[in-house]
Amino acid sequence: MTELKKRENWVDYLKAVACMSVVMFHVIYGLQNAGLQCSPFFLMIKRICGTFQIPIFMFASGYLYGKGSMLEDIHKYPKFLFRKLINLGVPYVIFSGVYYGVNVSMSHSVNFTYTISDLLHIYDTPLAQYWYLFALLLLFIAVPLFEWVFANEWLILSVFLAWKVINMFWISKTNYDYYFAQYAMYFYMGTIYSRHHEEIAFGKQKQRSIYLPWVLSLCLLFSIEFYNWEESMQAYALIEVLCACLGIYSLVGVFERYETKIGRKWLQAIAKYSFPIYLLHTIFTAAIRIALKKVGIVWDVAQVSVGFVLGLAITWGIAWVMDQLRFPMIAFYPEKTIKQWRNKN
Repeated sequence: MTELKKRENWVDYLKAVACMSVVMFHVIYGLQNAGLQCSPFFLMIKRICGTFQIPIFMFASGYLYGKGSMLEDIHKYPKFLFRKLINLGVPYVIFSGVYYGVNVSMSHSVNFTYTISDLLHIYDTPLAQYWYLFALLLLFIAVPLFEWVFANEWLILSVFLAWKVINMFWISKTNYDYYFAQYAMYFYMGTIYSRHHEEIAFGKQKQRSIYLPWVLSLCLLFSIEFYNWEESMQAYALIEVLCACLGIYSLVGVFERYETKIGRKWLQAIAKYSFPIYLLHTIFTAAIRIALKKVGIVWDVAQVSVGFVLGLAITWGIAWVMDQLRFPMIAFYPEKTIKQWRNKN
């Protein structure tokens, strides 16, 4: 039990870093799309965040999924699927609707506008950042079936890797294929790491073996700026995959190795509400950007700093208040909230 708790701590750190990266990415992304000043420095920060943020989230989700055994009895699948449909589908529908409502009400100021048709097609085309829930739900639907059919973790990972490589050369015709191909590999890397943690723990590696991959990944990202790798979609996609894998390896290694020396409380505080922060943050970062612009503050340093700090703080605060009230958290965690409510009563 002690070991399990310790391992969960570094997963929290991963989620916290990914969460902050997502907020930073969308602050800079919003600034750029609004046509406001955005220096090359912040564009590079955006590229770094965009490369690592979702692969890290997927790896962490796969790690937690991997605590369970492979699906051997297909009769258990419907119950598993129902729970995932509730726990991911409900927030997906609710916050897609909330985002649409806010988007329509502020249509004169936002960067992108959506129609009622867009909202009605979220079953195959997600709105805004809610594609993450869409992708995660696809993974939870499909991965257990792959395990049941193939019953070999390394073969499944090879299939997902091949799928991702193929997706680099052939454009997906559906969002189902695209999102699954993009993130199944990272998710299942986390699953394998969870089930074979004692054998391959990154935190047990030598110190330089942890840091060198991170340095290499940053060098690869910087090379994009100097060698115009973006002109080749395949080369750019390959570099992103390499950087994401190297970054995951380094972050996991650092957090496992130095778990007790890291400022755990603030990372765990962010990780605790990382899901609500992810679902809410763009609404508030956009409002902050618009408000700052209206009072004449367009300097990118001020926009990014204020947008990031307030965007993170406000959404964390809202999540904290809702958590104290308990029942409102049903919008984020349906099953968990209902169980807590039943136990209390």
